[in-house]
Amino acid sequence: MPLDGACPILAHWDLRWDTGSRGAVLFSAFWNLASNAQPSPWTHPFQASDPVQTPNGLDTANQAVRTALGDAIQQLDQAHIPLDAPPAAIQFVTVQGTDVPIPGGPGDTDGIYNVIGEGTAPGDSPTAPDFGSSFIQVTTWNNTGCPVGASILTYSESSNPDSPHFADQTELFSRKQWLPDLFCEAQINAAPQLQVSTVTS
Repeated sequence: MPLDGACPILAHWDLRWDTGSRGAVLFSAFWNLASNAQPSPWTHPFQASDPVQTPNGLDTANQAVRTALGDAIQQLDQAHIPLDAPPAAIQFVTVQGTDVPIPGGPGDTDGIYNVIGEGTAPGDSPTAPDFGSSFIQVTTWNNTGCPVGASILTYSESSNPDSPHFADQTELFSRKQWLPDLFCEAQINAAPQLQVSTVTS
């Protein structure tokens, strides 16, 4: 397959799996093939004695590595996916007729921290993620005595399509936004939608 159209796309890729990162889909298709090359696709494979700096060096003399990009182009072409398609074009959930793109990529093969993956079992959606990042929380402190935190439930809280919480956090996750965590009494009492229920025995 001709490579002249693919190389500029990879050269301008921002090295992320954000929803608009053109080149991520092409690289993932390439690396899925190249990383399984036998012998190793690395000129310096992983060594337990040097775990930080190995593996390194792509072995371009390896035949499987040399043909992987052409094979990846062919795969995308057969799937009718443009070479410069961003993740948003192939990775989304549909909510009330609107596609909500999902950021993230294959962590096991590409080392991506925000793991998002689609299953391949019969009946699986070809676009909607089946596994990966679900509940995410970050927490720190700022010397006020109250933790500072934010979280997101990527698949949202409700499974009821009629609920306002059916896809609200999914849409936030799509935009890489968080919900603030309310840890301390003053924060909880200041919440505008606070409801208190008293249970007595």
